[in-house]
Amino acid sequence: MLALAAVLAATGCTDIRAVDEASEDRREFPFTGERLVIDSGGADLRLVAGGGDAVEVRNDAPVRAVALSGDITATVRDSWLRVEDPGGALRLRAEFDVEVTGARSAEVIARSTDRGVSLTFAGPPSRVEARAAGAVEVALPGGPETYRVDASPGRAALRSDPASARVVTAVAGAGHTALVRKGA
Repeated sequence: MLALAAVLAATGCTDIRAVDEASEDRREFPFTGERLVIDSGGADLRLVAGGGDAVEVRNDAPVRAVALSGDITATVRDSWLRVEDPGGALRLRAEFDVEVTGARSAEVIARSTDRGVSLTFAGPPSRVEARAAGAVEVALPGGPETYRVDASPGRAALRSDPASARVVTAVAGAGHTALVRKGA
């Protein structure tokens, strides 16, 4: 069972790090279905969950998802998308910045049509694809895992292992850089 809290804030915030929570409408509910789809018009949306699977979000304003353990599919028009501490597969698309922190996700596909993508992993992923009109940064966790890396245009701050089953693709827009690095 998925316990989900959805917070809709009518702030129209355009900064990925500044979400005004002073004016919010909070909905908490248990969810036992197979797939939850949230299609919101123009309010900021924050999702917080316990255990469970499969959330799909479509919104025209900022979306922030915190500690969702299931898969997340999100499409954000006219704003940014931030996902913190996810555990499931991610399929993310936003017009503005896409930021993922603390990911334990095995598979991540992230795209920004107008800005950048920043992905930080707490566990080793199997497949990462990050594409943006702006800069792309992928920070992999330290450890013995090797990765087959394609960073374009840009550089990988770690050696690419062509025999690795783990694949990281990072593609930045014209005039921007794609950086793939690994922690200590």
